[in-house]
Amino acid sequence: YVLNGTKQFIAMGAQAKFMTIFARTDKSVPWTEGTSGFMLFPPKEGFEVGRLHDKVGLRLYPQHELIFRDCEFSEEDRLGEENQIHASRRNISNITNIGTLEATSTALGIARRAYELALNYSKERVQGGKPIIEHHLIAMTLLEMFTRLEAARTMMWRSAHSIDNGGSDDPKLPRATKVLAVEALNFITTKAVEIWGGMGVMKEAPIEKLYRDAIQLYHMGNTNQVNMLKAMADL
Repeated sequence: YVLNGTKQFIAMGAQAKFMTIFARTDKSVPWTEGTSGFMLFPPKEGFEVGRLHDKVGLRLYPQHELIFRDCEFSEEDRLGEENQIHASRRNISNITNIGTLEATSTALGIARRAYELALNYSKERVQGGKPIIEHHLIAMTLLEMFTRLEAARTMMWRSAHSIDNGGSDDPKLPRATKVLAVEALNFITTKAVEIWGGMGVMKEAPIEKLYRDAIQLYHMGNTNQVNMLKAMADL
């Protein structure tokens, strides 16, 4: 097998010592029927790591371009039978769902930190002669942030249980959970910036980084729209 082409936005592409590569090996049929998997152990002739993508957020989670130029793979490098990497939909679904849940967990970690920083700041920042948490609008905003965070966290635990049971419990759960978590994350980080006021957009304060990190989660583990389309098939 000789692979040519590029893959974009590959997490830890320059650091990985082992990779699984999915590639079209029969273009006469749909990709679900003509794709094979291969093992790659860098360094390898014909394979190189390209540019590091300069992201606005999650900068400690690097993503690279991977380049294949006449990169040869033997039958021993192939995972399973030729063109059959997608034949076991249950296994592939579980792999995908685990990746989706990883993105969900990341989203909730960022959301939790943003909520905690906003809550603590609201107890310290004094405006109108009292801490701003004593102003009803701020307290109501914090409560909504808390509610969305806990709802998404509970659904994530439910999704993890589903994956542990092979996805037979409810296969649409991980994708639906990721949608809920990302929407909660971006609501929470936006409101956290508002609660911090002018300091919320200053580099010296921690909130602006969380706000930038939150944007990235719209694209990790598929976009919300793609996750909803795929979850709809399991209704």
